[in-house]
Amino acid sequence: MNGALITELGKKVDIHKDRIQVNGRLVGLPDVKEVHWIVINKPKGVLAILKDEKGRQTIADLIPKANSLRLVPVGGMDRDHSGLMLLTNDVGWIHPLTHPSYEFSRQYEVIVRGLISQEVLAALNSGQPIPRTEISLPQCSVVLKDVDQRNQLSLLVFQSEKLSMSKIEELLESIHLPVESSKSVSFGPVKLRGLKKGDWRELTSVEIDKLKKSCKLSPVK
Repeated sequence: MNGALITELGKKVDIHKDRIQVNGRLVGLPDVKEVHWIVINKPKGVLAILKDEKGRQTIADLIPKANSLRLVPVGGMDRDHSGLMLLTNDVGWIHPLTHPSYEFSRQYEVIVRGLISQEVLAALNSGQPIPRTEISLPQCSVVLKDVDQRNQLSLLVFQSEKLSMSKIEELLESIHLPVESSKSVSFGPVKLRGLKKGDWRELTSVEIDKLKKSCKLSPVK
């Protein structure tokens, strides 16, 4: 690295400044013309990987050029979850966009069976224990977006830098708010709107620039 031999494990590299050579060959980010960022609306039941040994449907089946472009999912998503996913071959950005220490914001829409009280909403937004329980989540933004009184359904919008969809679902189930459906609707400044299930598109240069600028340059300790 930068002309010096590195033997220690876990050596940190600045992908924008350091010059890396392996066996005398320069290793770096792809040329800007070859960099691709894809956003897809992953349907429920589709694996968030490029290849499955059991022959199950993956996101590569929905994005024909995923393998040839060597796209990599930015973060994971359970098979039973749906919504916005990013893929890229600009792999140097995957760690800062996915590791919790960088506090990168995500937004989820969750429909639960039951009517949520203002008391519970206040607890979720403050990070305090849920009333009459010892259950709590890290402080996050939770908005009650819509209520279906007839069918006893509530639409909640969670925005968090630390919580996964699975963790949110686990909490809601534990306070007797069964999850009917959930989906990822934003990843930083990238929004899901306009994409039908299974559809995808490439991010514009403006979107890519906003995405990178919205990511903290160093992890929060």
